[in-house]
Amino acid sequence: MCSPTIRATRSHGRRHAFHFVTEGIEAAPRQAREAAGDRDVSIAAARGPSTSTFAAGLIDELRLHIMPFTCGTGTRLFNSVPSPDLEQVAAHAAVSVTHGPTACRPAPPPTACTARRIALYSVGMGATAEPGTPHGGQAPGSDLAGRVALVAGGTRGAGRGIAVQLGAAGATVYVTGRTSRSERSEMDRPETIEETAALVDAAGGRGIAVQADHLVPDRVRALVARIASEQGALHILVNDIWGAEIEWGKPVWESSLDTGLHTLRLAVDTHAITSHFALPLLIETPGGLVVEMTDGTDEYNASNYRVSFFYDLAKAAVNRMAFALGHELAPHRATAVALTPGWLRSEAMLQAHGVTEATWRDAVAHSPHFAISESPAYVGRAVAALAGDPEVASWNGRSLSSGQLAQVYGFTDVDGSRPDAWRYLTEVQDPGLPADVTGYR
Repeated sequence: MCSPTIRATRSHGRRHAFHFVTEGIEAAPRQAREAAGDRDVSIAAARGPSTSTFAAGLIDELRLHIMPFTCGTGTRLFNSVPSPDLEQVAAHAAVSVTHGPTACRPAPPPTACTARRIALYSVGMGATAEPGTPHGGQAPGSDLAGRVALVAGGTRGAGRGIAVQLGAAGATVYVTGRTSRSERSEMDRPETIEETAALVDAAGGRGIAVQADHLVPDRVRALVARIASEQGALHILVNDIWGAEIEWGKPVWESSLDTGLHTLRLAVDTHAITSHFALPLLIETPGGLVVEMTDGTDEYNASNYRVSFFYDLAKAAVNRMAFALGHELAPHRATAVALTPGWLRSEAMLQAHGVTEATWRDAVAHSPHFAISESPAYVGRAVAALAGDPEVASWNGRSLSSGQLAQVYGFTDVDGSRPDAWRYLTEVQDPGLPADVTGYR
């Protein structure tokens, strides 16, 4: 049996010399070290040589490239290796692969060589791994400098979190809503679009606040015309408009008809009106992204009653909008998705629990499942990750969640965790089990 192939690369001239070593698994790394001098050595190998070299204690660093793909039933990479002592040192996530440098601890004893490090590269088919935390909790590659976004309904909550995280990635963000410094909406809350725009600026982007009622077509038409005039393009549209009163737990015959129909107007009509006027500008540039913000994935909402007749209908409609827009946008090389946060720590939610973002864990004492909650930044980072992904079209028409995308792109919430609220809801909260977020964040 041959040991791994050793490839020595000349630093100039792009010439390669190949040497096949048959003296055993330890001989190949030894000869590579001698040839490398004080440089690093890399072993590119499949499962057999990978595990043999690893088991022999011949490497300092293991680099796994983990793909969501299995050949047949798959083969576990470390089946024949004693329990490895590994320390993950970095991760770089993309849609199709997670790249994970992992340090081997303790490091193998020094050998008769002068190389600083020997690293083994292996591809794990059908494996899973939790990516590491990228810098700042954002997904790698989410650089949106030069991109223009419209966050419709960015006054507070998820919309504010999304606007700020798009700004943190370098985007120019138009933030719209009805509440400004000079006027409040029927929600009668203190947060304003100007505050959100200032937070976008502080995060490193450019925030532009525009007061707009998205139920008024002329206001939305004027908004899009302004974006076209000032920027010449629109790359990202986030429809996060809501602003409706919720009647909890009332059947349709006990609900206020005026309130219910107004909820549908605010939750559905606003999204349709905004898309009608904004999408002609968005499809002028290939690669555009539309994010329909909702509550609940298609899978969850299909089998669970959501709050009330009108609320349930509104959220189902928004999910379906993303599906329909996906079909209409695909020929224009644009993508539409529906996206839901988990248990969102919005300003109103924090106020209802009598806590702040800094003290939110205090609410767990009286609401134990609140432990799975997430900040608005988390879903904001999900949108930034989607917007920065050159393969975002693979999600077209899909219903997604922040927790789901965190596992794919590697971003985290502000506390460094990755809450997966919809899985937790299905497996822990809904079945009536005691609150325990172990394995869920």
